[in-house]
Amino acid sequence: MSEPGYETSVARIEAIIRALDAGDVGLHDTLTLVKEARVLIEHCQGELAAVSHELQQLGLDELVDRLHADASRAGGPAGGPAGAPAGAPAGAAAGVAARANLNGT
Repeated sequence: MSEPGYETSVARIEAIIRALDAGDVGLHDTLTLVKEARVLIEHCQGELAAVSHELQQLGLDELVDRLHADASRAGGPAGGPAGAPAGAPAGAAAGVAARANLNGT
């Protein structure tokens, strides 16, 4: 049987937390749920690390830097879209790069 996907694992972890918070779970069932949650958390950490690595391989940070440098040379704004703070990345690539950086990568 294949491992559950990331989203399915997160949903199960949340369900386990709700069950434990409710306080209606016996001692042995609590231990079983905690063990299950640990396996799921480790699975999610692995999935996040793999995706983070793939995003780094795409070189999105370098692409954003090049876009900023090109805009500066062309006399365009140094920041992102209108109203964004100076130095804020613009475009879809920047959004992906920002999400990739959520994990400190």
